[in-house]
Amino acid sequence: MLPLVHKIWPSLMARFRDRFAIVVEKAFQFLVVLSNVARDFLRSRASSDIIPSLVTFLKRGLPVSANSTESYRHLTSYRVQHELLARLGTFCSDLNLGTESLRPVVRLCALYLATNQPPGLRQATFQSVKVFWLLDPGLVWFELLSRLPHRDLVDVLPSPPNSARFSQLQAVPPRETVSCKDRPPGAVMAARIRDPQGQVAGEIARIRFRLYL
Repeated sequence: MLPLVHKIWPSLMARFRDRFAIVVEKAFQFLVVLSNVARDFLRSRASSDIIPSLVTFLKRGLPVSANSTESYRHLTSYRVQHELLARLGTFCSDLNLGTESLRPVVRLCALYLATNQPPGLRQATFQSVKVFWLLDPGLVWFELLSRLPHRDLVDVLPSPPNSARFSQLQAVPPRETVSCKDRPPGAVMAARIRDPQGQVAGEIARIRFRLYL
């Protein structure tokens, strides 16, 4: 089987650059099938081939779906975006991808969680985010804090995993200084950090996240 996968691989990756969304859809569906028979091969190609191809296609769709009308939901482009966004989490989980392979995918998901995207695409993205959250909650917190500065992450993420590492998760009032005294190593504490105008202080959030992660 592997010699055949090697033979078709360049052509399969080229399908993700096709201008027709339905071709990309079929290529992804075939990729999912391959993951059941050549998982180790796909895992080894995740960072170099698979993830860049998927992310590039979905990034091309971002400006198209942003602020779109209700009629956009009936287009093939929407259907393909929806399928890929909804299945990315399970696909990455099946391949057991690590942090560096997941990072560009989580960054992409943060863009699709923006309020200018159709509700259906945001919901599909959220399905995958919940899977990424279970795979690597630290990565998800960091990337969403960096890219969704005007939203409360408790409104975006599911409940924290049952892990001692996240047992000290708490909201932080405006301008409050958080002490790490008597906190267990690795505790994540700053969930919401707002200035007096109600805006999330993104830079402070990132610094505190790095400190406590």
